Amino acid sequence: MDSPVLPAFRLQNNLPVSQQIYAFLRHHITELTIKPGTRLSENDLSAQFSVSRQPVREAIFRLKRQGLIEVYPQKGSFVTRISGRNIMETCFVRSSIEKAALQRGMLTPDADTKKIVAELEDNLRQQHELTHDSTVADPDALFLKQDNEFHQILCKLSGTKLAWEVIDDIKANLDRIRYLSTKGVSRIENIVGEHQQIFDLMTAGKVDEAMASLHDHLYEIAMTYRAIRAKNEEWFVPEA
Repeated sequence: MDSPVLPAFRLQNNLPVSQQIYAFLRHHITELTIKPGTRLSENDLSAQFSVSRQPVREAIFRLKRQGLIEVYPQKGSFVTRISGRNIMETCFVRSSIEKAALQRGMLTPDADTKKIVAELEDNLRQQHELTHDSTVADPDALFLKQDNEFHQILCKLSGTKLAWEVIDDIKANLDRIRYLSTKGVSRIENIVGEHQQIFDLMTAGKVDEAMASLHDHLYEIAMTYRAIRAKNEEWFVPEA
């Protein structure tokens, strides 16, 4: 598949060029604009962004490390298909980190815990508002942004920046599944309800129940995976 025609993108002067190119490409891969099998040419991307090949190469290397791109010598860089095995591995790591963050925040609260809980509450308010707002042009994309923020805020309960950084670095393929899941497989209202249940159990001090609810929520993608795959076979690695 030839290099894709991508939307225009203006680089900013206050951020590293490779970081901006990486974020741009990841966004379009995870939100389905760039499909599996698509070849990403360093020369074409360098021309589009009016930069040398070095920052493009750095961005592609980072995407390769996250499993979104495979680089073949003498052939080029290609967007990968989604691996079910990778999804399950990501669910395991993500669930382990987020449940540990939740447990720490509930059992050993510190001065920031109350502020974090307030941030979660505000994020949930925005999610509920979205489910009743018919004027939003792309509710799926906006909800996935809110969903990301909910879990990022939750990770703050760990007291570390690394918790979310690790998750964000490994969940690129999971993001593609999540975007596909909003296309007729998982209803936004149901996911918001799960977020609300986790929050309610947290604020009620029910540690074990909150952790169990979070676990089920994060592993739901494993249950809906086959339904998503059945609708989008071309996006997935063949499985036995």
